Amino acid sequence: MVLANPDFVARLKTGSPLNEADRATFFGGTEKGYTDYSSMEAGKEATDPG
Repeated sequence: MVLANPDFVARLKTGSPLNEADRATFFGGTEKGYTDYSSMEAGKEATDPG
């Protein structure tokens, strides 16, 4: 769960939802599932029109 949430502590402090971990990528040998989870700020930018 923590791996899927690069800003885990901030999410807990603010009560923000957590990203779901993609179990299919566990121990896959690539960066997929390790460096591609979005942070709250990235998600905010993606949904913020202005």
